[in-house]
Amino acid sequence: MKKFVTYVLMGYYLLLEMIITFPVFLYGLCFKKQKKYSVVFVTASFYPPHIGGIECAGRDLATGLVKKGWKVEVLTKDDEMRARSEEMFQGYHLTRFGPIGMESWYFTLCIFLWLLRHFHDYQSVYFLNFSYSKNRLGVFIPEVAVSWFFKTFFKKQTVLRLSGGTVERTPQHLYQTLSPWKWNLYCNSVSLFTSLSNDEYDFLISKGLKYKTKKVFNGVNVKQYNMSSQEKVQRKKELGLDKDKVIVGFIGRLTSRKGADLLLRVWKRIKLKDALLFLIGTSQEDMVQKSNADEVRELVNECGDSAVYSGRRDDPWNYLGLFDIMVCPYRVREGMSNTILQSMAAKNIIIASEIPGIIGFLKPGDDSILFPEDDEVALEKILKEVINNVEKYRHLADNAFERVKSEFQLENVINCYHQIFSSPFCKGT
Repeated sequence: MKKFVTYVLMGYYLLLEMIITFPVFLYGLCFKKQKKYSVVFVTASFYPPHIGGIECAGRDLATGLVKKGWKVEVLTKDDEMRARSEEMFQGYHLTRFGPIGMESWYFTLCIFLWLLRHFHDYQSVYFLNFSYSKNRLGVFIPEVAVSWFFKTFFKKQTVLRLSGGTVERTPQHLYQTLSPWKWNLYCNSVSLFTSLSNDEYDFLISKGLKYKTKKVFNGVNVKQYNMSSQEKVQRKKELGLDKDKVIVGFIGRLTSRKGADLLLRVWKRIKLKDALLFLIGTSQEDMVQKSNADEVRELVNECGDSAVYSGRRDDPWNYLGLFDIMVCPYRVREGMSNTILQSMAAKNIIIASEIPGIIGFLKPGDDSILFPEDDEVALEKILKEVINNVEKYRHLADNAFERVKSEFQLENVINCYHQIFSSPFCKGT
């Protein structure tokens, strides 16, 4: 019943949007002047608060731009059963069109109407990603077409952040999958690609897109994650954690791609008495996408007192500093993992899968330890070694901390996007 009511409200809002858009658009065309220092973020993901990488990156960038005097509008979906909602969040305006999991064409059409009605109120549109998968190809193209329309006819600067978090979102996969005209539409839909990974960047350069591609890594607020010794003791006491145990952490959605099941199967075998596995993740009730959350919860129960599952947490900075080791057993590929960046800032010893997105970002032997993808035997061996010799591997955490301070400070990312949005149609380097 609730879903039916939501569909009715979605239809009502859509009809209302279409009725008012055209006269408002004509009024703006004739009488309004272009506003400066205004940008619209568009993301079809959960948005905020959330521990997910793309959500964290969008939230932190939007907040940083607001502090620099920008007006930021965020258009997104909802994680509740609502047709539409609006709110202010950390200084910027947030509009949600329809619940996630409902028809995506509704979101795409709402975005188009909103951008058309407010076309004088912003100078740039920042797409955090074009959602794409084999069963959503029919939605992916309209999203790209929306970007192309506003870039071509209204001369808006359209910037696409390439996430690379799944194979189907990479330019390499799109090039192989899309027809030539759809690939050209994709390339021509944006003024600038911002790439998180070296392999995506190099591929786009090889396809003649050098002057519209810029490498912009994610950033992290190091001070927020660098927990003092006193804070660690107090926080462990609050959570009832043994202060003498080695704490191994995992943060991520409970999907197969994030690999929590792999880690738990390994942990069930080793069950070291001096160590505790602490998992933070989004449960199946929070996510619409297919998940192995039930399997993860069963494995946690089978591990007994040696593993704790805390569910979803929107304040990872209050937990990461407690971990001695962070395990990222991801499968297939990653973008530039915010969890890994945050773990570097929290001085965790990082153990991660050797997959695209991580290869070339981390420096194994210097700031991390990598193991072959989906290799339980290798992960088990590494975990036993590091847990039993934590102090021997502290230098990896120290090196990672120094590296994140010098290369991945959030302020550097905010400054970079400030320059991008201040200089429409700037050439990538």
